[in-house]
Amino acid sequence: VQIGENKLRVKLSVHQFKPEDITVKIDNNKLTISGKHEKKSDEGHSYFAQEFTQQYTIPEGIDQDSIISTFSDEGVLLIQGKPKNSGTGEPREIPIDRGNKA
Repeated sequence: VQIGENKLRVKLSVHQFKPEDITVKIDNNKLTISGKHEKKSDEGHSYFAQEFTQQYTIPEGIDQDSIISTFSDEGVLLIQGKPKNSGTGEPREIPIDRGNKA
């Protein structure tokens, strides 16, 4: 995690989750990353659940509209933001792109 006045870079190993199990949201200068994975056995006798949430304050110098996220084939989620030029600061959900770089 690298967070500074003009830098935002969060790298998480989430190989046990699929991209559709993870949400990345921005609201009120907060970046929230959460994931939830549930699995039932074929017989229905056992149940496995895994869940996480992490929250970071977005520095004032980061353009919230520039924040992107990428999910690599290796299961690494990378979230990056660029220094501020302009941005609305409105709440939004950030789509997770599938990529090979992390």
